[in-house]
Amino acid sequence: MNHKLFRKPEILAPAGDIERAYLAAEAGADAIYFGLSTLSARSAATNIQDTQLPEMVKDLHKLNTRCYVTVNTILYQSEFQQAQKYLEICDEAKVDALIIQDLAWLKIIAEYEKKKPLKMEIHASTQMNIHSDLDIIAARKLGFDRIVLPREVSKKQLILWSDLCKEKKLDIEIFVHGALCMATSGRCQMSFSQGGRSANRGACAQACRLPYRLFDTKHNLLDQGALLSAKDQSLLSEIPTFYNLNTKSLKIEGRMKNSSYVLATTSAFRNAVDFWAENQDEESFKEFVLEEELKLLQVFNRGGSFTQRSFLQSDAKDYVSKDFVGNYGIYLGKIKKVNVNKGEISLQKLDKKNNQSTQAELNLINTLQPKDQIAIRGANFSQIAVAPIGKIEEKKTEYIIKGFHPQKLALMQINDRAFLLKNVALEEKLKNNCDYKYPLNIEIEFHQNKINLKGIAKLPNTEIKAELPVLLKDMTLSDYPLSQKRWQEQLSKLGNSKFFLENIKFLYAENTTIPALRVSQINQLRRNLLEKLSDEIADQIEYIEKENLNRKAQNIFEKKIKTKEIETDIIQKQNLYSLVFSEQLNNLNLIDLSEVDQLEIPMLFLSNLKINQKLFLKLFEKYKKLEILIRLPEIMQQKQYELFEILRDAYLYEPKINFSANGISTIFPDLYYGKLKHINEQANIINDKALQYYLSHGKNQISLSQEWNDQSLDQVLSDLDDATCSRIYLPKNYLTAEMFLNYCPVGKNITNCKKCITNAAASWSQAYILEGQDNTHHLITYPIHCVSQIYTNHVDNQIFNNLSGKNKKRINIRTTLK
Repeated sequence: MNHKLFRKPEILAPAGDIERAYLAAEAGADAIYFGLSTLSARSAATNIQDTQLPEMVKDLHKLNTRCYVTVNTILYQSEFQQAQKYLEICDEAKVDALIIQDLAWLKIIAEYEKKKPLKMEIHASTQMNIHSDLDIIAARKLGFDRIVLPREVSKKQLILWSDLCKEKKLDIEIFVHGALCMATSGRCQMSFSQGGRSANRGACAQACRLPYRLFDTKHNLLDQGALLSAKDQSLLSEIPTFYNLNTKSLKIEGRMKNSSYVLATTSAFRNAVDFWAENQDEESFKEFVLEEELKLLQVFNRGGSFTQRSFLQSDAKDYVSKDFVGNYGIYLGKIKKVNVNKGEISLQKLDKKNNQSTQAELNLINTLQPKDQIAIRGANFSQIAVAPIGKIEEKKTEYIIKGFHPQKLALMQINDRAFLLKNVALEEKLKNNCDYKYPLNIEIEFHQNKINLKGIAKLPNTEIKAELPVLLKDMTLSDYPLSQKRWQEQLSKLGNSKFFLENIKFLYAENTTIPALRVSQINQLRRNLLEKLSDEIADQIEYIEKENLNRKAQNIFEKKIKTKEIETDIIQKQNLYSLVFSEQLNNLNLIDLSEVDQLEIPMLFLSNLKINQKLFLKLFEKYKKLEILIRLPEIMQQKQYELFEILRDAYLYEPKINFSANGISTIFPDLYYGKLKHINEQANIINDKALQYYLSHGKNQISLSQEWNDQSLDQVLSDLDDATCSRIYLPKNYLTAEMFLNYCPVGKNITNCKKCITNAAASWSQAYILEGQDNTHHLITYPIHCVSQIYTNHVDNQIFNNLSGKNKKRINIRTTLK
């Protein structure tokens, strides 16, 4: 990692297969990320096969494109051998970085490095949920070179975290375009709890794209539709922000998207970064962005527009695309007339006054050509027809579109809406213009007995030089020399290389003329120079970037990964009850807590210290052994982090009030000033390597993930001594926290909406009901912070039921307070 090497942000493009990997490189990507055949969070993608990897990496390095392998799933016990194999394959192929989620990888890497040093960076996936200042500090302590920030990060938070990461010598990677998970950082348990498909293992069932109905507690219908289907995000207009903050990498989501999407998004961000670097004029950049965004909208969008709601912290009225969850397209107009006999429809012309479309979008219909694809949707956005069009004619107040099949036309009605889904001309233009090239300056110096040929390639923020000395005695010369003009013509033929000729300079030593080389010999000199330049580019990627790996500077694997002797007495078995509903806080005096050892309360219910103090005093007075665990949210941006600091300082010397958390910062309890007591289930621990990592770094209690529901858990617990087992908690009769949303479906994040507050003094909220096709969920809103959380409406005791009778008695239970 070298912070001075690259000034422009890196363009990091997705590659769902080998074809899209090369396309992204040709379109100007500085790096690509992709999965291998397994252990990737996009298991449905074709991905790169193991046998394809070495040659592909070699080719892309010569194109100045780095290669990052995503192994960003949580690992089962049975997958360790495969993980070790992948590590060896990636190392031998000279992959530039691994993107990981599971902490088990750090142990696997440590074991590998006992045999040979690993020359690649380690990046913390967004799935690792680095969501606070504490997690950033922990990432550096653990030896990560780069962190991938949550997609929900705000501009204000990015500025603060950029300063912290600069201090800690950590690179930042941020998502700038593509699909958004409604669950914070993609940490979603809904897919698993509904159907056993783990989003944390690349098998997400896309539960957030399904229709839901939102009810209050009196079963009044408040809203309906795909209420959790976020629009796609695009931060193209924020390139100046990333440039000024020296953000290392701009990541484009989309390993499941097609080639047109990869070309369009990579080209747009490549061009935007270059445009701003060369011409930092805000007005011209705005015009440029509008033009590029129209192309991006045509390739893929949800809801007809992109969102920047999380980044700019704007109101979320237009955050979701609840009417239609697929590719929305560009709105063209309403059907005015259907003529089945002529095979045509009439579309009413759009008026900018009565339409939110830009002028460029309004003009788009004028560019339509035969074979472009449009969709016709009914009043409720039901898809009536998707078909290529034939001829199009413009009239005074309407457009006539011909070429529809009579059966399709029979389904259409007046006032149905038309949307452009595929622009053939744009796709062809993207393919033809995707060949991004670097400027090359050639200098050729003639001497009496030799030629010195030098090439200088201008890459983003650096120059690569290659020199090619040629002795004339080793060449068979012709009788007559070619002219300087002819030399220039031959050296300018750069063909399919990654370069375009910016300038060529001829230099002559004293009493020297142009030697009599043949055309074929000049061509060979050019080819040799280009090959040497490509090799130099590959070398600078493979070695310069890896001079200062954080884990080497930190010496982390020698100091931190060794399992410590666990010196602890057997802890008395405890029952942890998690409070979910704010009504329970209001009525705790009516609930019998005599069997409760630990009561876990969401931090976002505890914004009022005076109310808290009264509540806690009453509880401790009535229940002498009770301990309060304040559960930190899945993301802590500045507002939430400030509340954490207030609560931490307020209860610093209160031994019966501590914290429950889940980020990687929990590995280092000292970051919590000794107030961390419990690592909750959102840490996603499903294997013994990750478990041992947590066990060896402190004496905290640990809740295991409900996804560790196979027989391997019973064996792992059986291998632990009683003292260690007494620190472990498993869910039983527990409502799973399926999603933490940086969004409120009730108030749509309208500032101070107060729709959900039932106790104004305490700022407690009420619960809502989210009803799906097959499942019902609890929606809990958190006032002031305008975020919310979804819980299951049923319990799954499989993880507990799989245990032997002996282990059931040795571990503790996490359950939900009724």
